[in-house]
Amino acid sequence: MANFASAMMGLQQQQQQQQQQQGEPPFSLTALINHDNAGDIVAGSEEIRAALLPLLPEGLQTEEELAATLRSPQLRQALGSLSGALQSDNYNSVLGNFGLDPAAGSEHMMRGDSISAFLEAVQARNPAPAPAADSDADVPDDVEDAPASS
Repeated sequence: MANFASAMMGLQQQQQQQQQQQGEPPFSLTALINHDNAGDIVAGSEEIRAALLPLLPEGLQTEEELAATLRSPQLRQALGSLSGALQSDNYNSVLGNFGLDPAAGSEHMMRGDSISAFLEAVQARNPAPAPAADSDADVPDDVEDAPASS
């Protein structure tokens, strides 16, 4: 799920830049997640598909059903409802229902951008895994094997 959160933040940042240039108010999740990019995100990540498939109803846990669900008007309606709830006075309650920490997106909230604040809280709860680092990666081989000097 961390890759999904990262992908969503990337899309969100692109959308914000476009809206800042056009002087538009904060966007909704339906503008951020659409038929094209949601399918691309899921298609591009086995991890995301593996996380989402078990959430589908039993007997419908196929990649075809997942693709259909991502294109469904019901998902768009749910995203619209969530956007509305996030942009209301119930923001903290909504985050509480998701088990998210409102403090994670407080910087965005101070600017009046509740959608970005929500996505920041999601990302804070599911941080992207750090790339595996080889502890000896920065040490040249000849330095490792050199005798220690006194």
